[in-house]
Amino acid sequence: MTHILIIDDSPEDREQFSAFLEEAEPAVTVVACLGGEDGIPAAKENIFDCVLLDLRLEGESGLDVLARLRDVRPTLPVIVFTGQGSEQAAVDAFVSGAAYYVPKHNLTVKTLWTAVSRSIEQAETDRELNSKREALERSNRLDAVGQLAAGVAHDFNNQLGALRYCIELLKDAAVTDKLKGRVSTAIKIIDESANLATRMVSLSRQGNLLARTVSLQDIFADLNALASASISEQVTIEVSKPDADLTAFCDAGQLLNALLNLVLNANDAISAKGEIGTIAVSAQRDADKVHVIVKDNGIGMSVDVLAKSTDPFFTTKKDTNGTGLGLAMVQSFTNENSGELRIQSTEGLGTEVSLVLPETKESKASVETDTPATRSQSEGASILIVEDNSLLALMTKEILESEGFSAKMVKDAESALELLSSNFQADVVLTDVGLPGMNGFEFASQVRGQDPDIGIIYVTGYADNPEHRQQELHGPILQKPVEPEKLTATINKVLGRK
Repeated sequence: MTHILIIDDSPEDREQFSAFLEEAEPAVTVVACLGGEDGIPAAKENIFDCVLLDLRLEGESGLDVLARLRDVRPTLPVIVFTGQGSEQAAVDAFVSGAAYYVPKHNLTVKTLWTAVSRSIEQAETDRELNSKREALERSNRLDAVGQLAAGVAHDFNNQLGALRYCIELLKDAAVTDKLKGRVSTAIKIIDESANLATRMVSLSRQGNLLARTVSLQDIFADLNALASASISEQVTIEVSKPDADLTAFCDAGQLLNALLNLVLNANDAISAKGEIGTIAVSAQRDADKVHVIVKDNGIGMSVDVLAKSTDPFFTTKKDTNGTGLGLAMVQSFTNENSGELRIQSTEGLGTEVSLVLPETKESKASVETDTPATRSQSEGASILIVEDNSLLALMTKEILESEGFSAKMVKDAESALELLSSNFQADVVLTDVGLPGMNGFEFASQVRGQDPDIGIIYVTGYADNPEHRQQELHGPILQKPVEPEKLTATINKVLGRK
């Protein structure tokens, strides 16, 4: 159905326009007004596809009415008609925002309908292009914010790591229960701050882009904390607790981001239904795959909408700033992580989205687990610390030496390679990923090429290059800030494999 508003003070012209429109398109509704006084409120209160506006109205200018229409409905196409036109009048009409300029004399059904249909089509095209441009601008802004958040979180993790080690070294000096309690509280605050920074990194696109074996129990815990504060009051979210051994081999930050996208989509679907609803998040193992499922009882999707749901920029959200990128990014995430996106939806009943991901790339026995540190393994072992943050490097050195290791620190890969080429013998190299110049992955490959017996441990606040996921890893990766016990246990594990 096409809805047309006619603003013309001539009864004969209004009648002729209406007759021509109904002859050209039977499925048309027409609202006729005498001038701007009743035409502007009609345009404001109703949705029209097009306006037919007389240039010369009694007591007012059609161009003034056109300007007021632009204020209330900026994208509504307006066709200006005149019985006494001129080239200058046409120029003025187009400058004021008219979609078409049509003389009234010799007007035919075909001429009128051509102007109407083309104006409507052009307006729809313009709206679609504007929507895509705005979506891209929002996406670019989000990218910039994500990069900033990731950079801040990365540097913050370095500082937290140094502070954590400094507090750990003070534990032995706490001789009273009160002082010991304060030290424990300080460590707890640092760990909570590190968890917040890690979430910032995970949610940004410049976060940890390393595919690895991820604990779904940990991911679901983060999701529950983040999503609970983002959903509407009438929506309840139920996040199950997966088995401790249930994992997925993917990028942890991207998985969390994908699940948040799905939860927010489910929240919007329930809100659009106008009823109390539930979002259920669960996971289950299927052979060597894991299914991560987000289910809601919202409005669901029609067959046509479901078919387009993962198309970039496709959205059913009219006035909620929907970019149409959410499901497209989820689709991209599953593809990049050797997975599959499955969507089942019934209009009026709800939607179930499944992320099918590989459970692990490694054998169960090779998945990293924390093991207690033993002095016999660490006694006398030589550790080379490659870290450009001098304070963190110094505190790491002191922590390792307090555990019986012999530690030396350098600030970049070039200095480390020069040192290793001399008489210095290292049992394990502990390298930051984001080093200036040569990054940690390139450095580790060169170290292994020179001496295959040297153990490698990567430490990172975030991996700042999407290509890192394709890198050949020569050892485990630890997320900053690293707890001293975990650092010691990992070094001992690497020493035990040599």
